[in-house]
Amino acid sequence: MEQINPYLIDRQIDKLPNSIEIIVEPYLKLNLLTEAQYKTFIDYFKNNSVVYFFDLTNNTRFSDYISSNIIEIKDMFINNKRYFISEINDELSLLNFEEFHYFFPFFKQTESSTFKNLLHDFNTQNFSHQLLQLIKYDGEIKTGIISIFDEGINVHGIKQNESVKEFFEEYLENLNWNPIAIRFQKIFTTHEENDEEIIIDEETDTIIKQLENKISNLTESGQIHLLIPVLENIFKTINVKKSELSTIKIDKVFNIILPEYNMEIKMSHLTKSIYFLFLKHPEGILISDLYLHENELLTIYNNISYQNSLDKIQNTIMELIQADNNEIFVHLSRIKSIFLKQFTNHYAQHYYIKGKKGEVKKIELSREKVFFESEF
Repeated sequence: MEQINPYLIDRQIDKLPNSIEIIVEPYLKLNLLTEAQYKTFIDYFKNNSVVYFFDLTNNTRFSDYISSNIIEIKDMFINNKRYFISEINDELSLLNFEEFHYFFPFFKQTESSTFKNLLHDFNTQNFSHQLLQLIKYDGEIKTGIISIFDEGINVHGIKQNESVKEFFEEYLENLNWNPIAIRFQKIFTTHEENDEEIIIDEETDTIIKQLENKISNLTESGQIHLLIPVLENIFKTINVKKSELSTIKIDKVFNIILPEYNMEIKMSHLTKSIYFLFLKHPEGILISDLYLHENELLTIYNNISYQNSLDKIQNTIMELIQADNNEIFVHLSRIKSIFLKQFTNHYAQHYYIKGKKGEVKKIELSREKVFFESEF
């Protein structure tokens, strides 16, 4: 005789007809997310199992028990490979506009007050209603848990006269009847690790790790899922059309401007000269062939440098292109670090000079997005 799972007896469980994709898909259709960003969000939802408790009845018996035992409850769920969340906490509000802008550079700094107001409004909204709106649930369950995992979204109702403690314990016990392989991973990739020659500087690495830690904390608390409706409200409020790569404009005084990001990229004159050289060569340059571009690099550096001595300019370029001189990699590292300080690698990788060891180094950005107002 087939054994009956006691958890399922007299318990209402609604499996949403919508897949996880339907939560994020509108952003793709509206060009608010690129294909890569969309995949990142979907992979995150599928690979990080989160359990949310909601109560539309505002029963203080439930909320009092959870608030009094929140640490033990979270640990109990973590031990079963689940993130538990029952309220919007302060961690989400700790994400400031500068950090948000790092991941979404197409938002202008002038919109920071809008971002803060929307985030504050979101934090003060009723958690349960906001959560059910996020997953587009309109069923009959008023108190229960929402389970988001790699197979989809389920809403489990609490039984009549069942305590929250019993509910949670039976839910976790039920996992043994249908075990799910869970993989924990971070939501955003901030930089790549496979470039053996061009590394980032220590300061940039520290900044990136701090951002990774904040995102990791939001992930572990389950708050990261709730950024999606925040993003939706921001997109609607400031009328963002699409997330895109900014053009690069080199103005008449050789400033590097990213107009769509309202951003200037600052470099030393020699580093900037090297960057301009690679911008002018979309096919890329082998470092071992750098000497072939001596005259072109000399012309660029002579135009933008404040040096009055032509001899000093020539000596600087001659030393840089020597086959046994690794100084060029110092400049490539600076360029990569400068862009990674401004925004995540999802965008930065299109702007800095990259290439595997022994292969051509180049800037990936389409030259249709590069405009020179200056003549060299």
